[in-house]
Amino acid sequence: MHGGGLESCPIPQPCRVLCCRDCQAKIANQKDVFSMSLEGPQGTYVNPGGYVHETITLHKAKGVRVLNQAPSTEYTWFPGYGWTIAECRTCRKHMGWKFTAMEKHLKPDKFLGLCRRSIFPLFKADHNGRDLIM
Repeated sequence: MHGGGLESCPIPQPCRVLCCRDCQAKIANQKDVFSMSLEGPQGTYVNPGGYVHETITLHKAKGVRVLNQAPSTEYTWFPGYGWTIAECRTCRKHMGWKFTAMEKHLKPDKFLGLCRRSIFPLFKADHNGRDLIM
């Protein structure tokens, strides 16, 4: 086969990090994604204004900054949890919410729900080690 064969086409490996769609800063590791429901780590929720949010739940996200305010339980998508707005630590774009258990028996005691529209997955190419955005 002459140039352009399969050997020159990078095959992406599984997602390793999630990045801010605006500034490309690293937000979280893929290994921190987990399920809060039987449907999996992704959910679709509607706020009181009718805006639809597709979210992914994570145990932690080091690239996120949580606003310094008390959690609100008003219109929460997770019964027993209060929410606080979370932004990109670098560019301050809205990323989603930190959810905090308001009742001691709930597990996990806290987690994040990040908006899919605010993040993108970063993949690792298999042979050159270049990062690929998909």
